[in-house]
Amino acid sequence: MTETIDRTTAPKLPLILGESAQTVNWQHLAMAAQFRPTALAGLCHLSVRTVQRHFKKCYGMTLGDWLRAHRLQLAYDRLRKGDSIKCVAIDLGYKQLSHFSRDFKKLYGCAPKFLNSKKPALKQPVLRV
Repeated sequence: MTETIDRTTAPKLPLILGESAQTVNWQHLAMAAQFRPTALAGLCHLSVRTVQRHFKKCYGMTLGDWLRAHRLQLAYDRLRKGDSIKCVAIDLGYKQLSHFSRDFKKLYGCAPKFLNSKKPALKQPVLRV
């Protein structure tokens, strides 16, 4: 399930992230890096610490929190479309279903298995990017 990251097509960001960093498609880079901070920083040709500082300054959250929220937003969307919990968790890089369920419940307030039930909609966090 591991794929090679092609660094030749990755955007070359300046060492000090400025205005041009706002135009970077962080969602696309996060998926290409398989939601790993080290791989994401590598795609940008920056240190992990530099990317962490950028996220804290521009988005008010840590890089890890943003990656987790984005990954779970993708999971939420796929589960609402009817994809199986196991397929979603594995496709998004979770090695343990219990870890996926714990993260999902922490963010959305209920286990993923209740997403398609006839209960009121879950709280939908806003992911700023």
